[in-house]
Amino acid sequence: MPWYSAHAIMAVRFKKGRRRRIPIWENIILVRAKDADEAWEKASVRAKEDEGDDEGTMIWNGKPASHVFIGLRVLVSVSHRGTSGRLRSGDELTYLEYDVADERSLRALVGGKTCDVRYAAWRSADIA
Repeated sequence: MPWYSAHAIMAVRFKKGRRRRIPIWENIILVRAKDADEAWEKASVRAKEDEGDDEGTMIWNGKPASHVFIGLRVLVSVSHRGTSGRLRSGDELTYLEYDVADERSLRALVGGKTCDVRYAAWRSADIA
């Protein structure tokens, strides 16, 4: 069976009040499935396991909050180095495509500094 990397979007939701921006994570989940449809379902089930408020103890910026699974952004089939289809060192598990405005932004990105990036608009059918 092939391997897939699923990009799951998780967000912080405050229990009360408003926020200026929405904190999100793009968690990468590795799943093995017979096809892309089964991989999508398995990854969705797995991502939902990360939802919750740590039994009511989650605090974000001083406010009670919870993690919420928003959805899968993309599903990528794993690119193996060999022909066996088995995971091994050097396999490409996933990739992200985005752009930045200029060289300065590119250097900021590589240096771990804040910069604006624009994600490519992928659809699963394009790459799975």
